[in-house]
Amino acid sequence: MKKVSGKFKMINLKHHIDLPKRIKYSLVITSDNIYSKIIKNEKFEDLSGKIAEDIIINSGNIIIEKIYLPNDLKTIREKVETMINNPEIDVIIVSGGTGISRKDVSIEAISPIFEKVLPGFGELFRFLSYN
Repeated sequence: MKKVSGKFKMINLKHHIDLPKRIKYSLVITSDNIYSKIIKNEKFEDLSGKIAEDIIINSGNIIIEKIYLPNDLKTIREKVETMINNPEIDVIIVSGGTGISRKDVSIEAISPIFEKVLPGFGELFRFLSYN
């Protein structure tokens, strides 16, 4: 790294040579409301999922799977574990179910299967979404 204009910039990217050119994502959207509308074959709006999808695609990456699940701990965990074992998926994004109500269980569902926790990232994301 080299400090340029007060910011650090990577100057040796040899360690990035073997990285995939296009990252393959799977999106898991947890929402009782959307899930019940899908079951009833009703129209629904998913703003967060659409934003995530647009960012992924517009950055030249691929969405392998996008799925809607109810706020059910066992269902979320089992689906994410299945995705983890899929060699076609590089990144799994779980959106929804991260609030403080009793039905928000995404964090509780997937935290036991975390390989690595990055302290501070949650605070950063909350700060950025607040602003």
